[in-house]
Amino acid sequence: MTRVPGAGTYPAQNGALEADDPSLGETSSRKAAAMARIEIPDGRGPDIHRVWQYRPAMAVGAGALADAVYEKSELPAREREAARIRVAARNECQVCLGWRDDSLAAEGVDEQLYGAVLIDDLSGLSTREALAVRYADLFATDHLSIDDEMMADMRSAFSDAEILDLTLCCSNWVGMGRLNQVLGLDTGCAVPNH
Repeated sequence: MTRVPGAGTYPAQNGALEADDPSLGETSSRKAAAMARIEIPDGRGPDIHRVWQYRPAMAVGAGALADAVYEKSELPAREREAARIRVAARNECQVCLGWRDDSLAAEGVDEQLYGAVLIDDLSGLSTREALAVRYADLFATDHLSIDDEMMADMRSAFSDAEILDLTLCCSNWVGMGRLNQVLGLDTGCAVPNH
């Protein structure tokens, strides 16, 4: 399991935040309920899961996109995580900022990578990692500024398939991160654990 400060645990079997984890003291559901901006259906589990009771068919699509991003992306882990942490910072999602997947250490993902991206010191990153961060940053903050020059930079380092992969990842992180923030659900945001 991966511990996220102040947000519970993510069991490997299903990636869901355990709302009744005794180490939380007050349940995460109760914490999020104080912040939620819409009424959350009753039930077990974190608010971010229960809210989908309103639109179960849409939950299937959102889940499929999350699965594609976390299980099917072919981008190297360092590039994907560098982009993810930049979007998490732009979305101000505390759960996503604190989430770590220990299995990615074997692929070179470490606190030095996260720290460099968070303080915007990309000098120690590879060209592709730095480009992934720049692209994710623009995608999250000013997508219309992704102009022909930026795309030429991207295409000089990434294949078109890899650009599509990164764009799909960014769309999931930006969209779901903002859904969680706008609706006050980010304390129950569950990021899958591999």
